[in-house]
Amino acid sequence: MISRLFDLSEIKIRRKKLGITQKELAERAGVSQALIAKIESGQVDPRYSTLRRILNALEELEKERIKANNIMTRDIVYAEEDEPLLDAISKMISKGYSQLPVRDSNGRITGNLDEEVVVRSMMKYDPDKLKNVKVKDVMKPPLPTVPPNAGIGTLISILSESSAVLVVDKGGNPKGIITRSDVLEYLRSLGQKL
Repeated sequence: MISRLFDLSEIKIRRKKLGITQKELAERAGVSQALIAKIESGQVDPRYSTLRRILNALEELEKERIKANNIMTRDIVYAEEDEPLLDAISKMISKGYSQLPVRDSNGRITGNLDEEVVVRSMMKYDPDKLKNVKVKDVMKPPLPTVPPNAGIGTLISILSESSAVLVVDKGGNPKGIITRSDVLEYLRSLGQKL
């Protein structure tokens, strides 16, 4: 029996999180609304193929609803170009961040400071000279950017190559940041399995 392998009550929970009706789910899954109602009420134990169609429909709907502006952290912590590297490292440690976008004195994003850069800097510079190193001396190019309505597929594609992505408005102004762990946490909150 499928109900022993999968908790069928999860269907109703996920459907309600999406804010869709039984009829809408049924249409997407290619089954009747009555069947969805019976499954959700525990009256029917569906065949595996039917359950798979329903779960696929739920997964597709969840993916369509996941946009950058749902996932992003709105309070961006920056490193400044002319900031001493050691100060930026302290900021990363105190905030628990693995990277910081870097901006210039005009507020424009000019680079990225991440753990890799920090480690390389520690190896490159003599400890006595490290206190004179500025963020701009070691920073990487800026993080990739996406609009607030970028979908989960775009985010995952970018995050497979980059540790984070900035969410920017039409004028290029940063509105948020998304890391790999942000995506994982959001997916976990939806009850999705990777």
